[in-house]
Amino acid sequence: MPAKRKRKRLPQLDTRIINDYDALSEALNELLRDDRQLRRRHREILRCSEAIRRRVDDRTWRALLELEEVEVARFSDALDLVARWAFASGLRIGRKPRQ
Repeated sequence: MPAKRKRKRLPQLDTRIINDYDALSEALNELLRDDRQLRRRHREILRCSEAIRRRVDDRTWRALLELEEVEVARFSDALDLVARWAFASGLRIGRKPRQ
């Protein structure tokens, strides 16, 4: 019987982390780093990238890399926005209603 993997304890989001860009990025990286499905997707992206690289010239490849860089930045900004929204929503739900 295989041994159970010890679950890594993720950082608790608090106002300090939410308001600090670098701390939020590190917390999100810790959350995403060990996810099997994300690792699988990463390998899939690498295979597709290698296939495209073999088919295009250097100029086209550089343009594709620049496009990918902008897409990754947009996704990173979206992930930060979702984390902040989820944190703020959790705070609102946890508060007692105003009288």
